[in-house]
Amino acid sequence: MQMPKITDWKGVATEEIKAFFLEAAAHTYAAGADNSTIAQLPGSEVLCFHGERDGRVFSYVDCYFSSGRRSFGQTVISVGRIAVWGMQYHGFWQSEDEERVIPFLKRALMAAYGAKAFVGGRGPRVYRETEGGLLYCNYPESDDFTNFKGHEEIVDDTNATTLSGFLFRHKYEGLLL
Repeated sequence: MQMPKITDWKGVATEEIKAFFLEAAAHTYAAGADNSTIAQLPGSEVLCFHGERDGRVFSYVDCYFSSGRRSFGQTVISVGRIAVWGMQYHGFWQSEDEERVIPFLKRALMAAYGAKAFVGGRGPRVYRETEGGLLYCNYPESDDFTNFKGHEEIVDDTNATTLSGFLFRHKYEGLLL
C-alpha cells in the first residue's frame, strides 16, 4: 500500500520543510561544517543547523557514526520541539580511497543542495568532475519528500578492479512524520 501524499504538517507546508532541509544540508556535512558529539552516543558525529521561518523555530540534526569503512546515520528536522521529518542512511566505502571519495561525495551533495534540488535527500542523479575519474550516481525510487528511498554510489571510471566496482555505496530512506 502506498502512503498518501502529504501537503502540510500541522499547518507547516511540506514545501517549507523541504526548503529548510535543503538550506540546512547545504550548510552542514556537504559544506564541511564542524561537528560535535553526543556524550551518551560515543563515537557520534553530530551536525546541527537552526533557523526561523514565519515565527517557527526549525532545527536540523544529522547524527552519524563511522568505522572508517562503514557508516550509519540519521537526519531529523524538528519544528519547535516536535520531530516532523527524518532520513536514515547507511553503507560503506573503500577506506584506502577515503581521502578522495569523501570530498568528492561532499561536492556531489552540494551540487544538489546548492541547486535547491531534492533528489531523495542526497546528491543529483549523476555528478562527474572533469578530473579524477570519479562518478557519482543517485538512484532514488521517489523524489517525494514525504516518503522516499534509494541508493547512491561512487565508482572510479578509470579502475574496474575495485570491490564490486564501487568505491562508495549508501542506501537511504525517509519520510514526513
